[in-house]
Amino acid sequence: MQKSTAFQRILTICLLLFSTSIQAQFNQVIEVGVIPGEIGTYHGSLFWQNNSSDTVEIRVVPNAKQLIALKKRFLVLPQQKVEIPFQINTKGLVGNFQSEFIITSNGLMLDQFLIKARILAPVMDVFKVYRNEFFPFRAESQLLNFKSGFIGDTLNAEIALYNFGGGAVDLRNVAYDQNYDIVFSTKLVQHNGFTLLKAQLRTDASFSLGFKRSLIKINDKAGRLIFTLPVQFTLEERPNFTEENSPRLAVNIVEHDFKSIQQNSIGSTQILITNIGTSVLELKKIESNCDCLTYQLSKDNLQAGESVQMDVFFNAKNRVGYERKTLAIFSNDPIRPTTVVVFKANVRQPNN
Repeated sequence: MQKSTAFQRILTICLLLFSTSIQAQFNQVIEVGVIPGEIGTYHGSLFWQNNSSDTVEIRVVPNAKQLIALKKRFLVLPQQKVEIPFQINTKGLVGNFQSEFIITSNGLMLDQFLIKARILAPVMDVFKVYRNEFFPFRAESQLLNFKSGFIGDTLNAEIALYNFGGGAVDLRNVAYDQNYDIVFSTKLVQHNGFTLLKAQLRTDASFSLGFKRSLIKINDKAGRLIFTLPVQFTLEERPNFTEENSPRLAVNIVEHDFKSIQQNSIGSTQILITNIGTSVLELKKIESNCDCLTYQLSKDNLQAGESVQMDVFFNAKNRVGYERKTLAIFSNDPIRPTTVVVFKANVRQPNN
């Protein structure tokens, strides 16, 4: 009976190996991306699925000492997909990193995963680069930038944080706004240590269009504030390519160059906005990414075929050098809900 059971196990493994033989010939590539050298440890995950009809015990084997499987053995049910957490110890590593995880069972290789990353050199003088303060942390970036997406999307962002507060910071069991999911690569961050904050922002119909800035407050389990981090993102409506008899927004220019203008002067131009569709065009919102770029508009609803002139002003007060600013026009155009117009200028100082 024991011989029969052993034979069945071997047969199951052989069948599983055969079913994944095409995958096993090639590495499944996990692109980690760029890792700041100061982080010390990078945390990630990969997934493996048992495509057979039998339960299989697998072992996860790395081929480099810097690559560590945080759990090495799994009992995987038929058709089950398991998450395999891993970490890369970046200390002493600079440049391109490439290493493999091998999935085995009873000594047979079932799959391979190639882990690829680029590790930056640690910054020797941290305070020169990590100059934005969110006590007890410092960061390279001024904020957590989720960039842009459509309403209903989940947006992603990350930021490396350096603890200069004088003591360890405990980020276990933290609380924050329910629209976010936040993971710290290191949850107990020692003084002069680093952690990588990865965040997801879940948006829904309660979010409004346009550019947003807000704050994430990170509290401990007792409700005490640990630190505050500014965030920004832009939300657009998702295009609808099937809607007929709809408004369509058109502008006569998508980029304007004020060219060389003197510091503290004001440049101006005009943009013609036209509804080339077949129903009323509603200009819901117009946003500038700088207080220096303003506009005037006489109406925000255009009948089919109607146009309106928008006057745009660039104020070069206390500015110098190359400037690139934008106006984002949000409308009910179902195919292109957001139109961005770019404005450029080269601001010269007096007597230059």
